[in-house]
Amino acid sequence: MTSIPSLKKQKVQLQDYDYQGDIASRRMLANISVVEVEILEEILFNRLEIPLSRLEKSFPDLPDGELYRILEKLAPLQLYKLSDSSIQVDKEKRKYYETQLVKFDENFRPDMDSLLHLLKKVPIHILPVWYSISRSSNNIFESILDKFLSTPQIYQRHLAEMSSIDPIFASIIQDVFSAENGMVYAEEIQKKYGLSHEEFHEYVLYLEFHFICTLGYTRTGDFWEEILTPFYEWKAFTNHIEETKPEPIQQKERIQQEKPNPFAFVEDMNALLLQAANSPFALQEDAILQMVHMEKSPFSTVYVNQVLEKIIQLQLGSNQEGVLIPSEHGLEFTSMNSETKALYLYRHPLNCIAVKSPEKWQEKHQREVEKALKYFIDYDWIFFDAFVASSMIAFREEQKVVLTKKGGKQWRYLLPSYSEEDVTAIKACIFEGLFACGFVHTGILHNKPCFSLTNFGKTFFG
Repeated sequence: MTSIPSLKKQKVQLQDYDYQGDIASRRMLANISVVEVEILEEILFNRLEIPLSRLEKSFPDLPDGELYRILEKLAPLQLYKLSDSSIQVDKEKRKYYETQLVKFDENFRPDMDSLLHLLKKVPIHILPVWYSISRSSNNIFESILDKFLSTPQIYQRHLAEMSSIDPIFASIIQDVFSAENGMVYAEEIQKKYGLSHEEFHEYVLYLEFHFICTLGYTRTGDFWEEILTPFYEWKAFTNHIEETKPEPIQQKERIQQEKPNPFAFVEDMNALLLQAANSPFALQEDAILQMVHMEKSPFSTVYVNQVLEKIIQLQLGSNQEGVLIPSEHGLEFTSMNSETKALYLYRHPLNCIAVKSPEKWQEKHQREVEKALKYFIDYDWIFFDAFVASSMIAFREEQKVVLTKKGGKQWRYLLPSYSEEDVTAIKACIFEGLFACGFVHTGILHNKPCFSLTNFGKTFFG
């Protein structure tokens, strides 16, 4: 047996249970034939004492003597004792192989329920030691899930920690999670890292007991081959991320961009404050549009009102009987360069957007949207609807992505759903709040809103 020094320093100690017997059984099941699996399944779902004549009737197509030969070959599994006329099935071994043989089902899902069966192999008093769980926990299994897999962020941190403890361990993790079809053949892993079959299985047990991936089987012709796959719930979550990933807009030249200058909003605030400082003016739309170099339109009317509201909201100026009067802070604002103006706006304690949902817009809600934007640092223009469909923005506790039990044995990472008010809030955050600060370009294509991070926004959020 190989020594894996860095892994043996972990709290998970394989010698705390019969891991050598576990490995011996797994090695025997490697490259097992389809008919041999069928015979084992017939034994598992039968009586503890089975006449050979009854088994022979279940496999009428086998040549004479073939069934007995297969039973002799599989006898080292210690599932049964073979005599001339019958087999005696070991009750405890049957329980073990029931959880192993299910992996040969083509519809098998290596999910949290299979993880539970894995943990049941270990004496229950050992689990709190392995995973630093309180012995007084009402449900040790759920406490373990909560500690290591409850959210994608927690699980990703766990993966990062595990990847730092052993080079081969880290490389196998990378192989499994980067595989296009979600599985890696055991034979490939053994060849790549120069591992014997026994050494491979020791690594696999560490991978399984650290909730990284699990051993499974895939059919190739008349035989089954060993594979490694991520746990089902995590794979389903990452598949969702991949499937909903927005496609960058290809027709960028056809986008009707609202303000090509990323700092247009703060520069238009600046223009109005400078004009007001030189010659206070009446707040009339036509005059203001001329100052910000815009023609009258539904968009320009909304935009001008937003610029004026922001000046007044941040107390850079005030509306005194229909005339804009700049404040001392407003005059200081005009002396800043564009980036400093944008950051001033972003960090100002009075700066917020007016939305219906969440009921009271808070900085944490803004940060949730910004965290979602960080995944699009390398993107160009994308449609707003596609961004929302792919995001995991949690304004409220029930919108957090959490591993949740659904039904009897089903677990999954519950994805957030958004109300119409939530979507309006997300849009206002991007198309008003972050646009005003110079972090995003906004536009319209095919009557659908779209946006892209500006270079300033990519630098800031990156």
